[in-house]
Amino acid sequence: MKMIISELGILLSDGRVESEKNRLYMRIIGFFRIYLLALLLSFISGLILVFFFDIFNLEKPVNIFLQSFTQRSWFYQIALASLYAPIVEETQFRLCLNYSKIKFAAFTGIWFYYFLHKFMHGYGLFGEHDQTSIAIGLGLILMAAVYSFLHEHSDVDSRMEKFWEKHHKVLFYVSVISFGFLHVTNFEGGLYSLLLTPVITLRQTCLGFMLGYVRLKYGFLYAVLLHSAYNLSFFLFYFAVHF
Repeated sequence: MKMIISELGILLSDGRVESEKNRLYMRIIGFFRIYLLALLLSFISGLILVFFFDIFNLEKPVNIFLQSFTQRSWFYQIALASLYAPIVEETQFRLCLNYSKIKFAAFTGIWFYYFLHKFMHGYGLFGEHDQTSIAIGLGLILMAAVYSFLHEHSDVDSRMEKFWEKHHKVLFYVSVISFGFLHVTNFEGGLYSLLLTPVITLRQTCLGFMLGYVRLKYGFLYAVLLHSAYNLSFFLFYFAVHF
């Protein structure tokens, strides 16, 4: 655990960490320790939130996403928490921490899908109400177009790679902060929620830092697994408290 904490300190200052090349069982042990540390950070950030709103006598914004989420079926809740959210969000925020053509293409495609899915209205190709099928199709088309462009223009690809290497620290922190701050959309809209964004998204920002560490240390799949395990733990805790 001391080594993990030491590496987290290095990541804070340098925005990078040496990848793990040990055997699988050593990776699993390290992964489990990081998972426990992520839960501890979540607990601490939760206490900070409670004390903040209590000390300043402020009302916490309503989490409209959580209200909507808990009204859905068990299958939907588990699928969203353990599969959809980890895969989509890790592709959005951490897949491209290390640059390659395919990673950048997937990054652009998933963000294009995200905005289309969020703002498009009407029926999709299969009769769904949110046009998911159309958003997925257009996202895949853009992904293929970006990859094809970078493949055909190796000079652009080379410049992109150098940019990533030069600005890796900035890109890492953009990933962490944007991941946390995007979760302000989970709360009731308005200026009040926006002003409190650093506070009400503190838990997600801390999680983003830990996920970034796992992504760079062990790889993208481990980040997805940690994200999934964390969400399921939060889901089970919420269920235990309210039921």
